[in-house]
Amino acid sequence: MKSFEEFWNSVTNEEIVELANNANSAIADIISNTENPENLIGNQIVMVSLSITHDILKHYHEWISENQN
Repeated sequence: MKSFEEFWNSVTNEEIVELANNANSAIADIISNTENPENLIGNQIVMVSLSITHDILKHYHEWISENQN
């Protein structure tokens, strides 16, 4: 099995931009749906982390499935 480092090194700048764009969309949703302004920054941090983690794991799963020996 290939290592996670091999996967990480295969991620392109374009893919990173796509991850960031997806996170920005998630942030926009949180901004419009956060009722208490005191929670806004915390909610944004959580959504960035969740969105990027989800997308990178999805990408890794696809990559590892394609590269199984």
